[in-house]
Amino acid sequence: MILDDNGNLLDSSYSTIKVVGGREQATHVDLREFTIIPDGTVLTTAYVETKHGIEGPERATERPLWDCVLQEIDIDTGDILFQWSALDHVDLEDSYIDHKAKSLTPDLELPDWFYMNSIDKDLRGNNLICSGFTYSIYYIDGTNGDILWILGGKCNMFEDKSGGRALNFSGQHTAQWGEEPDTITLFNNDIAIKESQRRGMRSVIDPDAMTVNLLDEYPNPW
Repeated sequence: MILDDNGNLLDSSYSTIKVVGGREQATHVDLREFTIIPDGTVLTTAYVETKHGIEGPERATERPLWDCVLQEIDIDTGDILFQWSALDHVDLEDSYIDHKAKSLTPDLELPDWFYMNSIDKDLRGNNLICSGFTYSIYYIDGTNGDILWILGGKCNMFEDKSGGRALNFSGQHTAQWGEEPDTITLFNNDIAIKESQRRGMRSVIDPDAMTVNLLDEYPNPW
């Protein structure tokens, strides 16, 4: 099945088979993540236009800003079963993108400071969220939305046992749990290096000792 930018589920012939509800607040359907969970729900991302207080040289002001939102939606009813807002949990200053500037994300005129580009739900019911603009991977409690830990970026909580190589990523995409316990794979889409040097990475974390170790790298073959 395919999700279009209006929230419609399409079959292989591109006919609408279901309208996924739960997007009343979302002013921009995001297609970077769309995963159907076996229990009949779908995980997806959306952008919500909001206003956020920003400190200026003279006084605090409010200005329009995109909020990146995770939604888990019941396919049959359209009900939102779980929603997580980046603005509610992450500081704007954690981003490496100027949140006062025009968006770098195509088709978004407002600043996109977070850039949520993948979600991976585990058997515990928690979510692994990848943010390309904070250079971080967040592990989110699937019940209350609390951030359980952060890998990479300004608020990294892990000690890198591979000499900094496991944390040497930025602008990353598609962070997912690997087949082996506590392994994480991602695509390091570092915008500061040549495209030919961008690579896949596989690391293992120890969530008790709060350490990370790089296991493998997969360089661009071209």
